[in-house]
Parts: sequence; C-alpha cells; structure tokens
Amino acid sequence: MWNFRKLNFSPDYVFAFSQNWYPFLSLFDSKLIYYCVDDQTAFSAVDGARFLELDRLTNSAADVIFCSSRTLYESKFASYPNTYYSPHGVEYELFRRAVSERLPVPSEIDGMPGPKLLFFGHLSYDWVDADLLRYVAKQRPDWNIILIGRYSFDAGEFSNHSNIFVLGERDFQDLPSYCAHCDVGLIPFVDSELVHNCNPLKLYEYLSAGLPVVSTAIPEVQHLEDEYVRVSNSATEFVAECEYLLNTMDAEKSAALSASMSDSSWESRVATITKILHDL
Repeated sequence: MWNFRKLNFSPDYVFAFSQNWYPFLSLFDSKLIYYCVDDQTAFSAVDGARFLELDRLTNSAADVIFCSSRTLYESKFASYPNTYYSPHGVEYELFRRAVSERLPVPSEIDGMPGPKLLFFGHLSYDWVDADLLRYVAKQRPDWNIILIGRYSFDAGEFSNHSNIFVLGERDFQDLPSYCAHCDVGLIPFVDSELVHNCNPLKLYEYLSAGLPVVSTAIPEVQHLEDEYVRVSNSATEFVAECEYLLNTMDAEKSAALSASMSDSSWESRVATITKILHDL
C-alpha cells in the first residue's frame, strides 16, 4: 500500500469488497466505492464484533455503497441513503455454451448412469448443508451428486455414500461442460445469517447454462422462484423439487431458460454501476 503513495498512484475510484480494508483506505485520495457482497461478520473464522465495527466505518466513509443482495441493501439504506442494490452478474456467453454448443462430457462423469445433480462452489460448513446432501443421496441412491470446488469439509464427510462424487476444484472455463451433462443445479445452503444475506452467484451461472435449480430457502433465490427455480423448506421438499425438475425439463426448456438470463451479464451490471457513478 505504501508503494502507491511513493508512485503517486491516485485512481479516481477505489472499490473495497471487504470492510477489513478500511485501515488502508485513507491512503487514497479517491472516491470510495464499498461493494458489499456478503455479511462478512457472520463467517465463523472472523472476529464478528471487529468486522461489524469496520463495516460501520467503511459505510460512513463510502461515497457509494453497492449491495449484492436485497437483504444487505435493506440493512444499510435507512442509515446510508447512498446505498444501491446491485445483484451479481454472470459470464453469460461462457455459460450459454452449455445449450448453444455440443460440449464434451467431462471424463469423471462420462458413462455415469442415472440423473446427475451438480453443485459447484466452496464446500464448507459455513455454506453447504452436508446433512442435506447425505439425505438426498440416501433417499435416491440412483441419483448421482457431483460436487466441484474447494473442499473444506472433514475428509470423510461423504465417504459412506457411493453416489456422492467429490471432484475437487476445476477450471472455471470447464464448468459449462459439467452443466451441459447434468440435470439439476443445487444450492443446498445451511440456514444461517451469512446465507440469509447472500446472493449465490452460482444461481445465475446454472440458469445461464440452462440448468434448473433447487435451493434451500435463501431470500435472494426466493425472488426468482418459478417453474425452474424451486425453493424448499425441508429435506423432504428438497428431494421432491429435484424430482419435479427431473420429470419436467427438456432441451427446449433449457434453451429458453438460458436465453432468459441474457440481460444479467456482467457487462450489463457494470453499465448500470457506471451510470450510477456518473450521475453522482
């Protein structure tokens, strides 16, 4: 940070994506944009009280605040009227390849029988309900659950379930291939304050790839709930909603689902953010 001063580096805008950057923000003579994407105070590994105070200070210092979920926006707007709701975008052209091209079957799932349910993201106790995944696997042993991403669970978390496949991290560019050859996208998140305030980016990625979604009860997902975005309030409902989508989706519906996300690209989001900054 000191090198920015030494080099006389002074950008017009500084974007802070976490309140723990607050002690360094005074180094910049720039407009401060606080882009709040999660309730960082709710992570299990942080000092919640300290992060809450840093959040207050960053809110007060910010020229503009963008919040990726409606719940975060609502929690800030009353005290900070310079707050705007700005949901995540998606790399739409990348993920639409799942329906617009004949992508190869990833080797790990090539020849795998039965329905395939996909999750990609951080596999951690802060986010993912491991009990729910085990329940689904036990109730439907003919379904295969594909888990992709950084793994922070205990090593043997799913060892008793032969139909849960932990593939580890994969190149982001390869995710559309997995979407193209799976049947349902999962958001099996835990019920917590952190999750209550999140806006799962994978929701937009699944949908852009034409993959219908089953999620636990997350406020931001509930705003998009429809025939192809199903929200459950129990493990039993979660299985039932997966069953429903497996019985109703086809290639034509997947293509239409993907097309419906064309205005949710990052380019579209950036254009909106840029206009707000220019107007201010």
